[in-house]
Formats: sequence, C-alpha cells, structure tokens
Amino acid sequence: MNPEKAIGCMLTSAYGDSLGLAVEFMDLSYIRKMYGFRGITNLQPALGFPYPVISDDTQMAEWTGVGLVSADDLSNDELLRAWLWWAYLSWYERQITNSNESRAPGSTCMSALSRRVMGLRDKPINDSAGCGGIMRAHPIGIVFANNPEKAFEVGIDSAALTHSSPDGFMSGKNLSDSFKGMMEILNSYPQNLITGTKKALYYALVAPVAGDHSLIIDKRVGRVGGTLGKSGGGWLGHDALAIAIYAIRCAPMNVLEALRISVNHSGDSDSTGAITGALMGALHGPLAIEQALVASGTELEHYEYLKSLATMLFEKSLAIK
Repeated sequence: MNPEKAIGCMLTSAYGDSLGLAVEFMDLSYIRKMYGFRGITNLQPALGFPYPVISDDTQMAEWTGVGLVSADDLSNDELLRAWLWWAYLSWYERQITNSNESRAPGSTCMSALSRRVMGLRDKPINDSAGCGGIMRAHPIGIVFANNPEKAFEVGIDSAALTHSSPDGFMSGKNLSDSFKGMMEILNSYPQNLITGTKKALYYALVAPVAGDHSLIIDKRVGRVGGTLGKSGGGWLGHDALAIAIYAIRCAPMNVLEALRISVNHSGDSDSTGAITGALMGALHGPLAIEQALVASGTELEHYEYLKSLATMLFEKSLAIK
C-alpha cells in the first residue's frame, strides 16, 4: 500500500457507492429501460438531491477511518473497538439529528446503534449478516495493509459491533494474492460459521466472465442468501462481496468497467459498487476516477475530505510496528 493507492481505495469506493445509489432497489429491466442496455455509467442525482451524493456506505467508511485515526494504540484490540464504536455512534447521531446527513441508512446499523449495546464476536446482539459490516471496512485494510490477518480480525470486530454474523471481508496485495489469501484465512476459521461466505465466493470465482454480466449476477452470483430470508442482490455481506469479486474478475484492469458491472443488477447496487471500488482503487489508485470526474464534469461528494482521510490512514499505517 502507498499513499496513492490509499487515496484510490477511498475515492473509488465512494464513486462506486454514488454510482450505484441512483439505481439501488431497481430491477435490472428498469435500469436498462432508464439508461440503456449497459445500464448506468455516470454519476446521477439520488435520494431527492439535485446532484450525485454518497450513501451511508461511504459515510460509515469515513467514520471507520475517523475511529482508526483517533485511536491511540492500534495494538490494543479492546481500545480499538471502543474507538470504532464511538465513531459509529457519532455517525448515528448525525443520521437522526441532521436530515441533510441522512442517506437511507441501513436498518440493522441504525437498530444496533440505537440500543447503545456494543456487539462482540462472543456476545451477539442480532443474527444479521447484512452487508453493513463489510461496506465500511476498507479503511481497516489501508491501516493494516501489511498485516492481512490483522486486517481480517479487526474487520470482523468492526462488523460485529452491529452485525453478529462473521461472514465477510477480503485482503491481499494484488488480485491473485487477494483471492488466495482470502481463502487461506477463511479456511482457518470454523467452517460452520462461514458456510455462506465460502459458497458465495465459490460462485463468484466460477461464474463465466463472458456474456451478459448483469444477467449472470441476477441469476448466478451473490444469490446465497441467509437466515434473514433475503436472497440475492448483495443485500447480505457475503453476497455483496461475491458480486464485487465477480465484477473485478470480469474487468480486472478496467476500473470503470468493473464498477459498471458491479452496480447494474437487481439489488443493493450502492454497496456492491462501494466494495468493488475499494478493492479496485487499492489495486489501481485514483487516476481512473479522477479522469472520469473531469470528463463528465461531475463532482464526487466529500472528494477532498476522502483524499485527506486516506492520507491520514496511510500515515497511521506507517506507525504500526
């Protein structure tokens, strides 16, 4: 990880989030009716705002970053969880007190935080495997980029604060290493806890990369579902991760195309776009997104703040021994 890739991770995730937000909840047929066969390809207004905006996904990722930057000792797991908990509560307070800050926040995050009871791995507060735990995790990957196992552990602790299912997370140095490292780490965990994750990732890794990607996602990828009765579309963490990995497999060297694939399906498009963007940005840096914004004359909400936060997260990583 270097400063440019840290910035790429944060900016590209926010871009994917904003791109997908305009078509979240839409069926693929309706997306294509509105935007053509390729679907949405540029940032569009959403949530009643007259301009493109980020969703709660990017907001919570920002607050994950704030928690990490604020933490005095990243080696102390208990204190680190406390800082992340404080950060998420700060986000929650802004959701309920400032209408301009409310961006259709996830029900599990809001419910869990409203109770003011911190979830832990061994003290579940619900049975949720929703994607609200994974879409905010990439700042952890920046800070612990040189220690994937630690990133995985902190990622689970972070998700467990509001979501009590352990399914989800990914780390690595490049695309091939990421897939290999991800499966090695998963294989070290009790298999009964991660059945959904392994199954979802299997389908993502074997699905054909040629053909109508959007239909393949709707029919074959990210459709494992879970105990909440949700099936497909990336609403659950392991399914959202699977869609992101599939999109990256389809266009590993083309950031904008991977993002396009990741959001044009019938489901949680902003979250799948955010996860795809975090991974592609960490791999390729911010150039593709910066060029796209200039070419379209569009602004990415919180652009300068995201760049600044990414730099602080990278600097924080240098302090880890």
